[in-house]
Amino acid sequence: DGLDALHIHTTALDKRAVKIDVESETANAFEITSTSLTSGHMVSLEYGSSTTSFTGSMLNINDNNQETGNRKLVSIVQDHRDASGTKTLYLQSDGGELLEMVQNREDKKAIVLTANTTTANVQHFDVATGISALQHSEWTDDGNLKMSLSYMT
Repeated sequence: DGLDALHIHTTALDKRAVKIDVESETANAFEITSTSLTSGHMVSLEYGSSTTSFTGSMLNINDNNQETGNRKLVSIVQDHRDASGTKTLYLQSDGGELLEMVQNREDKKAIVLTANTTTANVQHFDVATGISALQHSEWTDDGNLKMSLSYMT
């Protein structure tokens, strides 16, 4: 179409279009930098309006490294204090379930929320219909229940 700096097209049904194998230890394997983007998306993954059955996922991130050091599988950082109109993570589902989180380690917390705020709500839930139960509990560092809130419809 004359607009792409790089265009890769494959018709092979059982082959990757691109594979990158990186052996570097400290450099990014893949990096995109832009200072002039004013609209659109820095990265866009799109699965078209096909009637073909799709049971995979749009993005798969798998870490099977047994290293016990601290790391983040996904890190999203909005790093400018004045960017007050930014939503750091936005999720929308127009068909299926919105979010499923599974924590398989009994000795690890499922969710840790830290909010450095004195003027805004730390938690805000707007539920139109269909909620059956919502429970929030806060614990002290020594394991005692500090506060518990339950909501049922």
